[in-house]
Amino acid sequence: MELEFAKPKIYQMIDINLRGLIRWTNDLLSMLIKSGGHIVNIASTTGKLTGIGSNVYGATKHAVIGFSLNLRADMRHRKLGVSVHCHSWCSGRRHGRYYGKTDWTSS
Repeated sequence: MELEFAKPKIYQMIDINLRGLIRWTNDLLSMLIKSGGHIVNIASTTGKLTGIGSNVYGATKHAVIGFSLNLRADMRHRKLGVSVHCHSWCSGRRHGRYYGKTDWTSS
């Protein structure tokens, strides 16, 4: 029952974090190869670690990491760089709620 309620948000998160990344990469890849650019994808440490309430988010960010590493291997011979940035904690109610800290302005 709980998953049925969350389905729209789950699908939206997958569409934004994964399908959107793949679509944009596909649309811009030939231009980036010609210009010798560098792709930087944004993932999260949640894609490498576990946390309460981050099942789908963590899975999508794990997929971003895997996609980026495989794309890097595919593009190596074309001299197109690919990096993936895994940001750490950020301020906000979500992290404060799950990790017990609400004041992120001081240590």
